[in-house]
Amino acid sequence: MRRMRVLLSALMVISSLSLFSTQTQAAPAIKVYIDGEYLSTPQPPIVVNSRTLLPLKSVFEGLNATVHYDAKTRTVTSSKSGTTVVLKLGSKTAKVNGKNVTMDVPAQTIRNRTMVPVRFVSQSFGAHADYEPYSRTVHISTADGSGSNPGTPQNPDNTSFSPVRNVRAEITGKTGDASDITVHFDKSSTEANVKNYRILVVKDGNSSSFNESRAKSASYGNYTEVNTHGINQSVNLPASLRDVDGDAIRSGQSYKVYVLTQGLNQKSGLSYASSTVKIPESATGITVTNVKATDVSDYGDGRDLSVSFSRPYNDDLVSNYRVMVVKTKDAHRFDLNAANAVPSQHYSTVYKNGSTLTEKLNSTAKDTAGDYIRNGESYTVFVLSVSNNSYASPNKLSTGSVVTLESASGLPVITKVEDVSNYGDGRDLEVSFNRADDESNVSQYRVFVVKARNASNFNLAEAGKVSSGRYTEVSKNGYYNYKVNLSSSGRDVDGSYLRNGESYQVFVMAVSWNKDRLSAPSPAMTLSDNNHSNAPTNVTVRDVNDYQDGRDLSVSFNKAWDESIFHHYRIFVVKASQVNNFNLYQANNVNSSNYTYVNKTGSNISQILTSSTRDVDGVPIKSGESYRVFVMAVHSNHQYNVLSPASDAITLSGNSIAQAATNVVVRDISDFNDGRDVQVSFNRVADEKSINHYRVLFVKAHQASNFTLAQANNVSSANQAYVSKTGNHINQAMLPDMKDIDGAPLRSGERYRVYVLSVGLYGNILSLPSGEFTLSGTHNTSAVTNVTAQVVNQQVSNRKIDISYITNGNESNVKEYRILLVRADQAHVMNVSTAMSASESNFTRVAKQGVYVRQQITESAKDMLGNPLVKGVAYRAYVLTVSNHNPYQTSALSNGSAEFTLSDHTVPVVSYIAAYSDGNGYSFKSVFEKPANSSQVAYYAVMVVPTYAAGNFTLEQANQVHSNRYKFSSGSGDNTITWSTNDVDIYGGSIQKGVPYKVFVLSISNGANGTGNALSTGSNEIVL
Repeated sequence: MRRMRVLLSALMVISSLSLFSTQTQAAPAIKVYIDGEYLSTPQPPIVVNSRTLLPLKSVFEGLNATVHYDAKTRTVTSSKSGTTVVLKLGSKTAKVNGKNVTMDVPAQTIRNRTMVPVRFVSQSFGAHADYEPYSRTVHISTADGSGSNPGTPQNPDNTSFSPVRNVRAEITGKTGDASDITVHFDKSSTEANVKNYRILVVKDGNSSSFNESRAKSASYGNYTEVNTHGINQSVNLPASLRDVDGDAIRSGQSYKVYVLTQGLNQKSGLSYASSTVKIPESATGITVTNVKATDVSDYGDGRDLSVSFSRPYNDDLVSNYRVMVVKTKDAHRFDLNAANAVPSQHYSTVYKNGSTLTEKLNSTAKDTAGDYIRNGESYTVFVLSVSNNSYASPNKLSTGSVVTLESASGLPVITKVEDVSNYGDGRDLEVSFNRADDESNVSQYRVFVVKARNASNFNLAEAGKVSSGRYTEVSKNGYYNYKVNLSSSGRDVDGSYLRNGESYQVFVMAVSWNKDRLSAPSPAMTLSDNNHSNAPTNVTVRDVNDYQDGRDLSVSFNKAWDESIFHHYRIFVVKASQVNNFNLYQANNVNSSNYTYVNKTGSNISQILTSSTRDVDGVPIKSGESYRVFVMAVHSNHQYNVLSPASDAITLSGNSIAQAATNVVVRDISDFNDGRDVQVSFNRVADEKSINHYRVLFVKAHQASNFTLAQANNVSSANQAYVSKTGNHINQAMLPDMKDIDGAPLRSGERYRVYVLSVGLYGNILSLPSGEFTLSGTHNTSAVTNVTAQVVNQQVSNRKIDISYITNGNESNVKEYRILLVRADQAHVMNVSTAMSASESNFTRVAKQGVYVRQQITESAKDMLGNPLVKGVAYRAYVLTVSNHNPYQTSALSNGSAEFTLSDHTVPVVSYIAAYSDGNGYSFKSVFEKPANSSQVAYYAVMVVPTYAAGNFTLEQANQVHSNRYKFSSGSGDNTITWSTNDVDIYGGSIQKGVPYKVFVLSISNGANGTGNALSTGSNEIVL
């Protein structure tokens, strides 16, 4: 019945609007702000003859003027600060302090409300009224800032205050971040009373609900602060600036800019919004476009994901591309800095080839958090363009493409692959697997053996192309488990006979009448002669010089585990095009001049080949040819020789005479606990004619043994130091923000080695590493551990927060400790720098007390930003250990405590929420009734939740939903919202047909009296 009443009311409103359209034009989207505060009206503004009319009481009280209506004479009288305005309904003549003034539109009664022209009334009381047609917004600025604040004493001599006006934003750059935006604004007319200005960037879609309250609550780092200069200002925004939601500012998103004026007298005022700006994709930049992520297979891992994109205009400035898969729930905070810091094992590198590039990920692909890619998770895929000259053009990050991998079912599952015999052929291989869940459509199974180095590229499409002699057919047996021994003639999918020493992975395909299904791969395994031999492993080859002969190749491998039965090793260099046909028999017959003889050492081997080294065909090693390397352990009886798997392919490059820097030395020269502690010296190359510059790279010591020229060439520009040629040997101190090759800042206690990359005009070359070194950090402090926070006496007034932590016991370098309380949704910005910048009144100082520390804080404490603690909002506690020596560099910040919440005295909950179909198949509407007592509600967040999650949807979860995943409602009007397939649910997924949803309303507290947010129950179920 209640839903029927709401629908009937909506129809009556529509009917009355249509009747009134002959004399007025309805404009429900018009919004009114007085001194930056949104003016809520019981009836929407109406436009009559190009003039905006507002309800009488709303506009006069909003201007802090008295108002009286005489029903008999139909006369409105209003006064403020010695000015009296008299309006007569239906008359265009008004009186201002007794003088007749003609108006364009008379005051009049519309829908039982007395409506008055807002511009005339505002100007009569000395205020300015501006209308912005692009946003359909009226901005009223009072002379003394007293609008929308009844009862504020007026003293224009020393407290007059006016926000800035005429905010303009323009695109002035092409880097794809906030530095592309320049903001201009006129200084406040009362700048003598202004403390500073804050520039805030707001997504265009959120600007309609952005007000002064939200501007004042913006987190540190989500605005730019500008001091007064006595002149109109033009400010180029910093590249690191985020929008007010904390999201990275990036190309392709539309924004509006506001300026918050902060007064010395505790007043503040918000400007009008600028016009909309959008950072374009640079036509001359290196940002890729048309990124598309597609679910292409059914493995349940990274192989299901294919990513395509168009390379940029300036592709010649790009070294390579990195495909980065980010969980969609984290994507709003993923920016260029985050992308540059992703470790190499958590992205896929794509090399340039053609105008549209496509990368199919492999089974071991991980997202940027280090988790394996899997079904059911929503991902956003970005592509990072890696610049080959970071000083001319820094790395660039694309916009994202969202994809969710669908679940796979009906796949056979490999349970075991074993080496069960010693024939040296397919009879040694036994494969066990579980049948498909439903065999009714399965005609047979096929077992495919794939060389492990090729397995990441083997998929269902490739399996369908394999010739019949290159797989093993398995008939259905009606049982759940299958065990298959391959035959002596068993081949891999390339047609090569199965043999000892080669690493393989196995796949099983269920051949179906309608759709074939391919299993995930087995773990890699290598067939061996279990009685007599064991192969060398981990054969690695590197390009270490630029002689264009064998001296360019460095080969390393792990020795056979039992060397006692072997006499020596032989290194074979094989053209990559011939590697599939190279086996133990051929290795035994290679001429002695065409391999390299290596003596046993009792340790793993690393050997640079000679200038006379030839491949197995007798051809000298040369640049431009692709090779793979094998190592054979030679037994006293040659029939027991054993051959390693092949190395990865390598192609020698370099047409230059570039040489490596030498004598790389590192010294610890200071104690800032960052790059300034390090001084690197090295000898320049003898002939620098072919050298462009040098790059210094810091590598963690445990990674240094595997660091290669190829890896050095792919290190992000942000993670290396550029060193210009000087004509002399180099001796250079590093900068504070120096990072290692993984993007981690240099820090005390970590062991490093340093390499120098000589960047040549035609090719690069890498130095030998420095000796191992560790920054000592004699003045450093250690972060406390085991930080806990617990609310004591939760249900009584004057509650306390019990904080405890453990120090490391050595407090010789410690000055004090500081406890900081941070909203959980703002904790991502916490670091030593932000903690050190907290004002004195916004943290609790704790003296040194020994190892175990406990401190109580009252609920009247402020958070780190100076805001009162809000009930019902989650917080974390952090402890800053403040050093007594150079604290900004040597202090340490703890991890945050678990979240804690003061029991909330919540705002009223929305008790009625309904959803109903529009009948068009692609949209529906939701409607709710505002609670009776809603004075402490700032606005309402209306959100769509899939029914499967609605039963467990909590206030805590609702508080964490990102602002671009719900719709705002001020609570005025009939509170009807339209949802379509263009909108998203709380998880960021598009609303879909055939999926059941429920609608929830989160009442957002304005923070008054410590109130918290409140969540409604779900609506009825709605399905498009």
